[in-house]
Amino acid sequence: MTTALLVGHYNHYNLGDNALAAVAAWGAGTFFDADRVYATTAELPHIKGLRAKSLYYPWHIRGATRLNRIRESFVCRRSQTIILGGGSTVHSAEHIERYERMLDRAGAGPHFAAGVSIGPFRDSTAERACGRLLKRLDFVGVRDPLSHERAKDLAPDSRIELTFDLAPLLTPAFGEPHQDASDRSGLGIVLAHKPKVSGWTEREQPRIQRVADAILRCAARGIVNEVVLIDFALTRSDGAVRDRESHLELADALKGQVQIRHIPYSHDPLLAWKVIGKLQAVVGMRMHAAVVGYCEHVPTVVLAYDEKCYQWARMVGLPDSVVFDADNVDPAELATGIEHAMLGEDVAELPVEEAVQRARRNWDWARAERSVTLQPALRHG
Repeated sequence: MTTALLVGHYNHYNLGDNALAAVAAWGAGTFFDADRVYATTAELPHIKGLRAKSLYYPWHIRGATRLNRIRESFVCRRSQTIILGGGSTVHSAEHIERYERMLDRAGAGPHFAAGVSIGPFRDSTAERACGRLLKRLDFVGVRDPLSHERAKDLAPDSRIELTFDLAPLLTPAFGEPHQDASDRSGLGIVLAHKPKVSGWTEREQPRIQRVADAILRCAARGIVNEVVLIDFALTRSDGAVRDRESHLELADALKGQVQIRHIPYSHDPLLAWKVIGKLQAVVGMRMHAAVVGYCEHVPTVVLAYDEKCYQWARMVGLPDSVVFDADNVDPAELATGIEHAMLGEDVAELPVEEAVQRARRNWDWARAERSVTLQPALRHG
């Protein structure tokens, strides 16, 4: 029996992270014949056909911190392969050093990264740690050119390839077909709110007002008559995520001007795929909202709040006319971008089919070359 451990930011109640966890679990079983898969989370996505187990006990259980530390060590020692499964996971020394400790305990491999971002690093300590980590991995699939450049600078002799984000593999992996485009309606909005990030709260209200102004301009011209607000992240008890609150503020600013639907967060990422697939267009501040729109051939406008958003937009060939700085967007320009999207101008240059093939490269590198077999786990200590 072979065991794989998926490592990522999977326990933050975020639809994008849920999609990455699901695809990583599928990839481990499909391409590496892992029949036992664990993921670094206390709650896995609720998606039919997902074959994986949560590594951690829920944090509200008494003594969970100690129990999870013991369980993590136990599973690492029995894992033949450790997979950094997608997302912005390689940026801080704390996280990277944790990955290194996992590798110290695990079996012979292969150990690799699939569809990850590299950096931006919080400090020079993190950068040095990343260099050490990359040299220990058998393969590193990065999802954007800037990450590829950083990784090659730090580990020029390591096997590093520019692949793609994992999310386009969600529907191929779990059997959900693309939807009929003939009955699409409404403008989807997916905002992001991270009040614990420095300066974020001060920028939030002006940002929401600018988005509202752009939508109202479109409504006045008869371009938008329904707005669909989609919560991509669940509010946590510590207040770290408040997407719902942002959407409620936007709804209040639009009240009485357009019809509004509000779609609450779900642990099943495929529900967001279905909702977005029925829209005329989507404005995505959460990066994976834009990814979903792209995958479903729904014209997409990007409100970029992080370098990963810009990098993804360039990867698929979106023009600057539909990519905006979330903190400094001009309502008139955003309204123009929304208008073009609502009129059906799907302007991404990269075909979705090619994105899917690039995403598969995170996994089929080993199978195609017939050079990787999982070895019995090495026991340490």
